[in-house]
Amino acid sequence: MKLSNKSQALYDMIAPAVEACGVDLWGIEFLPQGKRSL
Repeated sequence: MKLSNKSQALYDMIAPAVEACGVDLWGIEFLPQGKRSL
């Protein structure tokens, strides 16, 4: 599955921290909400 640019950027920031904890990152979900994006 191809990630959007923002989802890919979030994944790139989060993945190293998750892997450092010794667990697997299965994926992320970015929900655009205007100024209040999740």
